[in-house]
Amino acid sequence: MTQAMTQSNHAVAEAAPSGGAGLVPANMSEAIQLASMMADSKLVPQHLQGAKADCFMVVEQASRWRMSPFAVAQSTSCIQGKLMFEGKLVVAAVHNSGILSRRLNFDFEGEGEHLAVVVSGTIRGEDKPRTVRVMLHEVKTNNRMWTQQPQQQLCYSGARVWARRHAPEVMLGVYVPEEFSDETQQATAHAERDVTPAREEPQALPHYPQDKFDQNFDSWAQAIADGRATPDKIIAKLQTLGQVTDEQADKLRACKPAKTEQTEEA
Repeated sequence: MTQAMTQSNHAVAEAAPSGGAGLVPANMSEAIQLASMMADSKLVPQHLQGAKADCFMVVEQASRWRMSPFAVAQSTSCIQGKLMFEGKLVVAAVHNSGILSRRLNFDFEGEGEHLAVVVSGTIRGEDKPRTVRVMLHEVKTNNRMWTQQPQQQLCYSGARVWARRHAPEVMLGVYVPEEFSDETQQATAHAERDVTPAREEPQALPHYPQDKFDQNFDSWAQAIADGRATPDKIIAKLQTLGQVTDEQADKLRACKPAKTEQTEEA
């Protein structure tokens, strides 16, 4: 039996930005300086310590979201060489983007493994909310938080799905750890496996039949004597039909062109 529950906006209040944009650089020089300061910090996540270029990516992303770069940095991780952003940060980015006339709403349906969330958001200038429905089994990972706080994690995933569908500009270049779960990594590795067809090694041709060689030898010898063919040309042609043995090749090379008698005038 499906039980409907309405999730108030307070459930994701922690994801909402506060205090304005914070340290938003006004130009490239300020962004580089801020990234350098972030890289020198010992309090930012380890994957950003000493990594000025990576810190610059965080600063640039935070600027697009109009958030504090250091607050954004604290909600990042690195998986498979990609910068990851926590689910609550994605919700905050959607709320802070200015695209919505009111905050996202989350309605729950079902229980246990049948739990689902319907995420609704009304874009500015529109009257009808846009919605997506996400099932728990579609997004749940092995992270223990999915067992401890399934509804909260489902909110984060639902908001991400909503944003990817209805506000892709907010999610441009953004990935979350759930998208790179153990199962996803295995699926990605499987999908990215080398599918180039295995090169088939050419099978060796059998030896050129000796009986055919003996049968045609006189005509080949005559062609060589007349200058219409050479031993090597005949051998090359035979090798397309079968492997020429050393004895067969030696016998053909022993054939010589007939000498032309020349008379010299005294």
